[in-house]
Amino acid sequence: VCRRPTSTDFIYLTSRQSLKNPKTEEMSAATASATAPAPANNNAAIPAGGAVPGSAPGVSGPSASLYAGGLSADVLERDLFDVFSVVGPIYSIRVIRDTVTRRSRGYAYVNFISMKDAERALETLNYTKIKNQEVRLSWKMRDPTLRKSGVGNIFIKNLDKSVDTRALHDTFSQFGNIVSCKISIGDDNESRGYGFVQYQTKEEADKAIEKVNGNKIMDREVTVAHWKPQSERDSAKFSNLFIKNFEKTVTDEQFEQALSKFGNVLSSKVARDENGESKGFGFCQFETHEQAQAAIEGMNEKELFGENKLTVCQHISKVRRQVMRKRQQDERRQKLFNQTQGNNLYVKFLETDCTDDKLREMFAEFGDITSARVAMDDAKSQCRGFGFVCFASQEEATKALTAMNGKIIGTKPLFVSLHQPKSVRQAQLHAQFFQRQQQMMMNRSMPMAMGPMQMGMGMMQPRPGQVMMMPNMGPQGRMMRNNQGYPIAGRQQRGGRRPQQQQGQQQGQQPAAGVQYKGTAVNAPAAAPAQPTAAAVVARAAGSSDEDFAKRLANAPPAQQKQMIGERIFKMLMPVHGQITGKITGMLLEGFDVPALLNLLEDEQEREAKVKMAIDTLNKALAAKK
Repeated sequence: VCRRPTSTDFIYLTSRQSLKNPKTEEMSAATASATAPAPANNNAAIPAGGAVPGSAPGVSGPSASLYAGGLSADVLERDLFDVFSVVGPIYSIRVIRDTVTRRSRGYAYVNFISMKDAERALETLNYTKIKNQEVRLSWKMRDPTLRKSGVGNIFIKNLDKSVDTRALHDTFSQFGNIVSCKISIGDDNESRGYGFVQYQTKEEADKAIEKVNGNKIMDREVTVAHWKPQSERDSAKFSNLFIKNFEKTVTDEQFEQALSKFGNVLSSKVARDENGESKGFGFCQFETHEQAQAAIEGMNEKELFGENKLTVCQHISKVRRQVMRKRQQDERRQKLFNQTQGNNLYVKFLETDCTDDKLREMFAEFGDITSARVAMDDAKSQCRGFGFVCFASQEEATKALTAMNGKIIGTKPLFVSLHQPKSVRQAQLHAQFFQRQQQMMMNRSMPMAMGPMQMGMGMMQPRPGQVMMMPNMGPQGRMMRNNQGYPIAGRQQRGGRRPQQQQGQQQGQQPAAGVQYKGTAVNAPAAAPAQPTAAAVVARAAGSSDEDFAKRLANAPPAQQKQMIGERIFKMLMPVHGQITGKITGMLLEGFDVPALLNLLEDEQEREAKVKMAIDTLNKALAAKK
């Protein structure tokens, strides 16, 4: 019996698993390892088309391992398990991920216990769509030499867009054993009109080219040839030209007549819109590369169709132009980053009225500034809250970072750090997210091995959806409070003792004015405290001005700044959320740093959104506990 996978990285499924007795699990694992075939890391491959396992090049023996390619980036192991488990018992599933970013690399390995189940999956589930993308299945190959060499790989172009990967596979499977088959798909999820088929041997590829090249598939004549890597393609020889910037009154006949002076024109066309009007550009294909080159030399920057100078160049497909443009942008961005590495600072939490000149003035005292720019919101004509300052040397940038990071400008402390490219930041965020996921999975898999005494001291088994223990929480994940109802950050005393309640207090009374949100000791009421009403608490929360609060916050040590902000947030949320305010405040203080907490104080929408997330987390934890 196979259980549903729960791990996000590598799933092992064995027969006769017991979730209650660890000894039974060990016996089951030993039995499975003794009776089941070789595991996934055997890396063996079996040729398609009914060949004998282990007879293909690069195969060292029979294995029930399948390669699944063409996966969407958000496909997980459990998604593959839902699809392949209908065929038979699965030994393991693994989605291959990048070692740094932990993003899926678009392929996975599915290992069955039985060879017959793997063959059935290859026959019935090949090219099945998972999350709107076709999955290509093939036998896993231990030796990648055949796959990387390109032997037996052919290229098919001019395909009808209705031809999918399955139809292409059925068409070319009669000429030999296919290792891989693929139709190129664009961003719009439409076929680009070409595809690839790789056979096991070059002879099979030659046979397919001989039989299909020049024939029609879906009423379109296709071209089939051996695939060549980019480095081996002779891109310098071209015969297709792109001509633009001529008058819209030029006809197709005039266009072809002007081009025919330089050689034999195979085809020419003026691009037109839906109404039949010329768009001012067209295309022409010559018989040879020399003729096309002569047309470029004789027509480029010449006035042949009026007063406008023509632009004549090699025609490049839109996809290739986008790739070239992106490569140029990346190279230019990388070159700029290398030149300013260590000199360029990222500044966050700027005021909305900040400008380039004000930003330059803030950092002018630290050295020579080569550029200072504030990110602007064009719709609102105001600063988006961040900007960049580039110094002439790394020493000046380091001095500015040390002095300005955390310094209060206006009502908020600045956040200053070295600028990082977007790709680097994304890689760091993905790595952090993956580490948190892995830690959560490890915590969930830990057995309950704690006695009553440990449970009484605030340690408990994490459950799915359960809120993790925080410094402000006591036993069973409840927020510890003082006798007035305010949250406390210290440890609960042994034996469950609580601060002694004052005489004369009644149920529903508000906290005393002398009580403070402390992070080092249990709160206690001040001597002879006053008893304000709920309205007084709200008024007190908004009583101190932003300038007064900013001054007190700036003079406070870093360890106390978070406590001061916690008091302010608690007072804002208490009239609305009542008893759960302490838990919400504790979660916010644990999850955000000082600049982010200050942003929550000022941005009401952001604060409400984070509070809603905290409440949802608490509700899920309560539901999981029940």
